Amino acid sequence: MSVNLDPLMNLISLGAAFAASNRNDGGGVTSRIHHYEVFAQSYLKLPANNLFLRSGVRLGYEHIPDEEAPQSIKIREQSFRGGFELGILYEGLMVPSISLQAGVLRRKLTLDTSSQITSKSTDFPMIEWLPMGILNLGLGLPIEGGKLILEPFYRFVWIAKDTRQTSQWGIDASWSLSFEN
Repeated sequence: MSVNLDPLMNLISLGAAFAASNRNDGGGVTSRIHHYEVFAQSYLKLPANNLFLRSGVRLGYEHIPDEEAPQSIKIREQSFRGGFELGILYEGLMVPSISLQAGVLRRKLTLDTSSQITSKSTDFPMIEWLPMGILNLGLGLPIEGGKLILEPFYRFVWIAKDTRQTSQWGIDASWSLSFEN
């Protein structure tokens, strides 16, 4: 059974993703980061048999846990990201895909101190806008005749000025919405 993506001009999908990554924070400290995303994708049938162009938009949040640190002073980090995706997929019993994502990461750093410590630093809160790119390799598993696709993935990640995180692994779950002519 293959996924029926025809006619693709009339198909979009909405979904959510969960990913994890290990971030090297230096000094032998590694943090596990959780990534949550929502996305929308559209599909266009290519002239080659069973090949489709997939484009989309993604919005995400990174949960960065508070590592062991002194209770009286902590630097907290919050990250949101958004971007566009363009890829190719093959329609079959399984749906292999390769895509590129380009976007921006908005990182906010804040300094939390206890009442005994005061900070006169003007550097906090600090907000950074960092360009980012991702190469995504996925293998979709169609369910319900392709209406639902669960796609485990592995990502190679590049974030400008930040080499602490270089890969992610996780799963996309997308639900197709087709429209009749």
